[in-house]
Amino acid sequence: MNNFRAAILVPALSLFLCPGLSPLSPDVAHAEADATRVQWTTANVAQRLADTPVSAEFDDNALEDVIQFFADLTGVPVHAQFESMARLGLLRDTPVTLAIQAPNAEVALRQLSDHLNQAFASAFDFEVHAGRVLIAPREKLNELTAEVRVYAVSDLIHSNHTVQLQAMQEQSLQKSRLLARLIAEPAMDLPKTESPLDFIASDRHHDQDEAQERQQESIDDLILLIENSVGAEIEWGNTATLDFHDNTLVVKAPPSRHAQIAKLFADLRSAKPDLPEQIADQTRALAVLGLLVRAAELRQAGSPEDAIHFVEQALQLDAENPAGQVLLDALRAE
Repeated sequence: MNNFRAAILVPALSLFLCPGLSPLSPDVAHAEADATRVQWTTANVAQRLADTPVSAEFDDNALEDVIQFFADLTGVPVHAQFESMARLGLLRDTPVTLAIQAPNAEVALRQLSDHLNQAFASAFDFEVHAGRVLIAPREKLNELTAEVRVYAVSDLIHSNHTVQLQAMQEQSLQKSRLLARLIAEPAMDLPKTESPLDFIASDRHHDQDEAQERQQESIDDLILLIENSVGAEIEWGNTATLDFHDNTLVVKAPPSRHAQIAKLFADLRSAKPDLPEQIADQTRALAVLGLLVRAAELRQAGSPEDAIHFVEQALQLDAENPAGQVLLDALRAE
């Protein structure tokens, strides 16, 4: 006869014992707590799992008995789809030998899942769904529990702020290079049809095309990040999907994967810089560069006094600007 030893580390008042397994259908083993005492929802089932520590040792116990142990321990409804698991070789009487020390029942179930899936790949997994713990192969769980949720992700892709900042940074780089050349070579030739300010500006249509390309690349990168880091065993595009529409991401996935996605997005947002503040700083820097380029243009045109006026305006915005200091010294020396 199979034996197992289990030390249940839960307060006495929090433990509800369940009646034995009673099959609801040929492929479902079912253990339910007393419905008159607890009205189970997805939220309080998840909370009960999180609040129930587990210390147990199984010695060649049938899988069905191990699942019953978790139902008795936590008091929550547990449904195991044995017929689906059997197709992958995992049976009701499959022996389980495993010692579990876990801070809560969710971690313990994950340890059991990892242990079994070493021999029966993807045959055993679980989701908290519709007020119960549902145990089945991962693909079956995806099919049974998938929910569609919409996420606003405009701030996680190259949104308007991000594209604007990138364009400003590129423009600053171009202006800085031009300014350095104008200071070093006051007589440098510029295209006859363009002023220095026109000379450094990119074609607007080209910029828009590049911005759209960057945005699409960022969308693709975000989707790839989700696919690789959230539920990698899910066959995205089959029972779980990711679609981008109008700055929102529409995700069809099991609840546990939605929880992982929400955490991923929270982590990404906490790591993002303050874009509006950066844009304000970049706007100031561009204004300074614009004034200095205009001063260099006037210097080139033989109007040093007007040029000095523009340099002084630039230095009012950025008193420590090294290019402004160099240009001012050069103008005063001429």
